[in-house]
Amino acid sequence: LHEHGSGIKPHIELGKQIAALRHEGYLIIGSGAETHNFKEFFKYVNGQDDQPAQPWVIEWKSQIRSALENASSNEEIAEKLTKVSTSELGRKAHPADDHWVPFGVALGAAMDKGVVKTQYLYEGVEFAVGGMGVYAFSS
Repeated sequence: LHEHGSGIKPHIELGKQIAALRHEGYLIIGSGAETHNFKEFFKYVNGQDDQPAQPWVIEWKSQIRSALENASSNEEIAEKLTKVSTSELGRKAHPADDHWVPFGVALGAAMDKGVVKTQYLYEGVEFAVGGMGVYAFSS
């Protein structure tokens, strides 16, 4: 599909290719985690979820939200998310792309009719570094 670390654009493009399925009655779901860094995760896991969210996780979530909310076009959303996802922070949040791919595909699938709109259904952090978010994308 793409070279590791190439950002979110290839995932968005894949989502655009399947966008027509939404209009045939299919629900497109992407499942992953906003942050997925097991090296960081095992620093904080102690059997309880009592650690405060790490600042880099909060910053990552903030940058993703900003990219989704402060863009006037789908192209600008893709550019902003590419910049974030290929940054040092992005590589820390997702050392591998496996949990970032579904976000881009689901987002791209909603980009077929105007600027994508995002509804935040859940936002949280588990075990200090597990960024969790549930988004609903529409256009």
